[in-house]
Amino acid sequence: MHDGQNLFDNSVSFGPHVWDIPEAVDAFFPNSQYDGVIIVGIDNASSHGKFSRMDEYSPWPRNTSFPLPGWDPDVDYSGGKGALYVDFIVNTLKNYIDSNFRTFPDRNNTAIAGSSMGAYISLFAAILRQDVFSKVGVFSPALWFNDSAMLNFIQENNIVEDLTVYLDVGTQETSGMREDFPEVYISGAEKLCVSLRKQRNVTIDYHLWGGDTHSESAWAKRFPEMLKLFYC
Repeated sequence: MHDGQNLFDNSVSFGPHVWDIPEAVDAFFPNSQYDGVIIVGIDNASSHGKFSRMDEYSPWPRNTSFPLPGWDPDVDYSGGKGALYVDFIVNTLKNYIDSNFRTFPDRNNTAIAGSSMGAYISLFAAILRQDVFSKVGVFSPALWFNDSAMLNFIQENNIVEDLTVYLDVGTQETSGMREDFPEVYISGAEKLCVSLRKQRNVTIDYHLWGGDTHSESAWAKRFPEMLKLFYC
């Protein structure tokens, strides 16, 4: 999972809340057919530059036709390193995890997930490396970063392996920079849902969460729904 700083521990989070992953896992798995799950949080690269997170979480540059009033103009030059990031996950990080922990390394037991830009790169990774991932969690995807590139990527790449997709969005995913951000996020999630449902081997579970914001507290509440889809 991406944005690892925000998953487990408030003391290292860059926001006021975290996903409370340990509590969610401990509550879920006693009622599951599985014994448990290993969740690896990958810290984002925000400490390496103001838009390094966006650089890593998108394989394409930002679509500058979507205005972001009030943002630093340098955001228009962000994105484009996502493929390198996925290569690191698959060929360096996963190899280390499988060598040092008691994993089931096959694709049927490997998932990738994230929120916002983390959702964006998760979906890209799951489609690009179908040989590695069989499940993907797409929370509040920031499709606005480059909607046409992602939708074209889905259309141009046949999903030949079974892929389970948890996709969701809240109705109040907003930002002070654009009053229409709630509609933008909902529209983006619905576009992804339509596009993915055209693929033959995709099982998709889509949720629209009334009143939910673009926040770790909202994703923490919804995280068990992904666990239920993947591990029940």
